[in-house]
Amino acid sequence: LVIGGVLYWFIWRKKPLTEAEKIAALKPYERAKLALEKLDEEQCFENQEIKTYYSDLTLILRQYLDEKVYDQSLESTTDELIFRLKTLEAANQIKLSKETIRNIETILKRADLVKFAKSEPDYQLARLDKNTIDQEIDHVKEGLPEPTEEELLQDLAYRKAVAQQQKRKKIKQI
Repeated sequence: LVIGGVLYWFIWRKKPLTEAEKIAALKPYERAKLALEKLDEEQCFENQEIKTYYSDLTLILRQYLDEKVYDQSLESTTDELIFRLKTLEAANQIKLSKETIRNIETILKRADLVKFAKSEPDYQLARLDKNTIDQEIDHVKEGLPEPTEEELLQDLAYRKAVAQQQKRKKIKQI
């Protein structure tokens, strides 16, 4: 009975997820929205950290695009990313309006100026950029094609494989 209790406690018991694990389990869209909300809570403007604010803002957008649209968004320059978005839109792989692409380009270039040229936009412009990024993430989500049945099955198989690896890891820890 004691051995059974110990095995249950270490192997089969559902452990509560940490905050980081909960966030990692979210879908990319929900993760991006949550990150934007947390960006509001930070006090970057009171501490005169406009560079940090824009770095975080563009990172949120680039991570979302990296996961859903173009897998090299984080490594790409602003021009390379915009070129890739325009190419994907022209090839009808994603439906984005020219205004959406232009807004993303404008904000990314402004962020580059803040980060590298020490430009300092005012609080209202930074807030407007954050709201625009929020809207553009919605537009990108709407423009994405629906996943095929094959992609959904691959995702399910991947999740099952990860769950099995975690079970094996727990058993090895004992």
